[in-house]
Amino acid sequence: MVSSTRREDSSYGSVGWHNRDYICLFREDGEGSCIVYICDIEELLGERKDGRHGVLWSNVEKIAQYKKRLPSEIVCKLLDVKPLENTDKPAKDTEAKKSKNINHKKYAKKCLAYLVKHIRDFKGGNKYITYGELAEAVNYPKPYTGNLFGKQIGETLGVMGHLFDGMTIDGETIPIIQALVVNSGNKLPSDGLKEFNPSYPKLTATKKKDFLLSEYKKIFSFGGRWDKVLHNLNITPIGKKYSKRKPGRGLYNPYGSEGSPEHRALRDYIAAHPEMVGYDKNITGVPEYPLRSGDSVDVVFESLNKLLGVEVKSERSGNDDIERGLYQCIKYSAVLKSERDVNQKKYDVDCVLVLATALPRQLYQVRDKLGITVFENIEYK
Repeated sequence: MVSSTRREDSSYGSVGWHNRDYICLFREDGEGSCIVYICDIEELLGERKDGRHGVLWSNVEKIAQYKKRLPSEIVCKLLDVKPLENTDKPAKDTEAKKSKNINHKKYAKKCLAYLVKHIRDFKGGNKYITYGELAEAVNYPKPYTGNLFGKQIGETLGVMGHLFDGMTIDGETIPIIQALVVNSGNKLPSDGLKEFNPSYPKLTATKKKDFLLSEYKKIFSFGGRWDKVLHNLNITPIGKKYSKRKPGRGLYNPYGSEGSPEHRALRDYIAAHPEMVGYDKNITGVPEYPLRSGDSVDVVFESLNKLLGVEVKSERSGNDDIERGLYQCIKYSAVLKSERDVNQKKYDVDCVLVLATALPRQLYQVRDKLGITVFENIEYK
């Protein structure tokens, strides 16, 4: 957050630079680089919504007319500022030596085994894990903070990603599983991900989040095939032993929110109880209703004068999946209306979201702006 914590006045324009056109802001990213932003001053001051004087970096990202990531040493030269030096030479030399001695392939395999366990054990909440949490889980060489750590763990995850080079499972390429590992601050992977998605650094923070939502769906729907990946790489899974047979695809995906037993149970409950979403209780819903777009709606209720689509999210779904559900309602509603118009039918179309949990408070505004009806805390067991 950008703030002026010692200011007591609440009026804008009380300082000379407020009357200028633009301001240049610098933000150190913790990985040896600096992000430079150029913003319209009046627009920047208009974003001071956090307390009396704070502007969130997410809002700076949103309004910046120019943004560029530069190595910190270049920024220091441009500003004629000397970078801080580490006077503890022996410690620095020890860290550099330790960095050279890290067996990145060994830790890449340990990281992969742990991430597969993380997916397998997922019971809801945030799908990601921070760099520090992953490092601690695999007993990675300390420290777990600072630029050196960021460089080291980034190199290890890069090696891990290349373990999949040329590999396919059931004809599919391997999802970018390292996208699950994020910075503790902005909850995004570093721009080192460009090695596997060249356009990633060019995306805004919002679009990076959209990319992650899409990639997380691929990662979690990959299901039991992650066991095949470990098997092909001769990596022993954590907390699970292989049978003599090669691991199969499985009857259902036990790893994510879509297709899980909880998801299916909630879907089937709603299909059998239309009154839970305000529909005629005498009409049974159709699960996995197919659309011409190739998608399918969890449940659809259909009568002569109304068609209602229902997207369901079980307790396995985290905030990101619930947010995706709100947008899925918009998408499915548009396709259902298009199908109605093409077939020259006359009936109302709507799509609602059903949650086994409460709608997160931070998604209230999204719900209201999209105009989606949400049914919360549905007990279905």
